[in-house]
Amino acid sequence: LDITVVSVPDAVVKKMGAPFVSGKIPANTYKGQTEEINTAAVVNYLVTRKDVSDATAYQMTKLFYENLPALVAAHSAAQAINVKDAAKNPPLPLHPGAIKYYKEKGLIK
Repeated sequence: LDITVVSVPDAVVKKMGAPFVSGKIPANTYKGQTEEINTAAVVNYLVTRKDVSDATAYQMTKLFYENLPALVAAHSAAQAINVKDAAKNPPLPLHPGAIKYYKEKGLIK
């Protein structure tokens, strides 16, 4: 399947507003796309219901970050995911189970 990747300039992303941020698609992410491309990106968050147990949410968070290399192998966009950024400015309240994991990693007090 041939695709054409269209650049989205920073000025357009600013006009789009939240939740979009400027991003880059690295060269050679897609067949025939040999140059880095400006794009509109959305920060990804792992979300769950508040009735999920703290233990389960903790394990979900821990296993997600411990297995990040497998996610990167599945799609190069996952290279942008960094546990050090995980607890910064969340758009929703963090689950107590996730908070426990982030505290263990020294990401929040």
